[in-house]
Amino acid sequence: MSEPKPQSSAPPAWIRTLTTISGAVIIAIVLFVLGSALLPGWWAGVVTGWVGGVASAGVLAGLLCGALSVLVPAAIAFLAVRWRRPWRTRLIIGGVALLLTLPLVLTIAIDTAATSVALDARIDMEIGAPSFTGAAYGGAIGAAVVATAAVVLVRRWRTSRTEVKALRGTVAKSQESERARMRREEAAEEARTQVAREAAARARERERGTPGGRPGTDGPPSTDSTNSTNSTNSTDNPDDGSISDGEDPGRGGRTT
Repeated sequence: MSEPKPQSSAPPAWIRTLTTISGAVIIAIVLFVLGSALLPGWWAGVVTGWVGGVASAGVLAGLLCGALSVLVPAAIAFLAVRWRRPWRTRLIIGGVALLLTLPLVLTIAIDTAATSVALDARIDMEIGAPSFTGAAYGGAIGAAVVATAAVVLVRRWRTSRTEVKALRGTVAKSQESERARMRREEAAEEARTQVAREAAARARERERGTPGGRPGTDGPPSTDSTNSTNSTNSTDNPDDGSISDGEDPGRGGRTT
């Protein structure tokens, strides 16, 4: 008897997916709480150091911060979902992707000003980093739209590639069937030609092997043709075996 296979310790797929999503949501909530309570002042100092009170620099920095805070985590999360690795490894990768959203989370926490620390940081950013917050929102929204479009295009491309492969297989089968049909027709035509050649050869052999007479007639010449020939010979030679008029058969001379 075969030994029973050991059961896998990994949970079902739906449990792994639910755990991954729940863990990501919990980490996002924790990051938001930390961002709103502890890190707003630090992040405001970093941003004002980048921008230096220049509005154009604030727009550029905000766009880059918002776009990168969405695109990079989204790409990592997509790879974590598609990567065939243990669910714990994928959960860790998902946590790293959420950590990369920290700049955008801190910017939102400061803009909402849920605490007094966040309110002070908001005032500092409005003075030292003008237009940064709005540009960060715009960059994040644009990046989300681009990421969604990329996912849709990738899925459609894969679907189209699968359909093209299936269509190529169908066309190849159709072409192979057509070639087989043509080969059968050529073989049948060759067989018919061979049969016709053999029939013609047999007919020629029969004509060559006919004794006497004209081609296509069997047996010796007919009696009628023989009699006709003899009659012709008698007419052409009237003196043979005949007596002319006025000659005496006893004397052998002419009468007076």
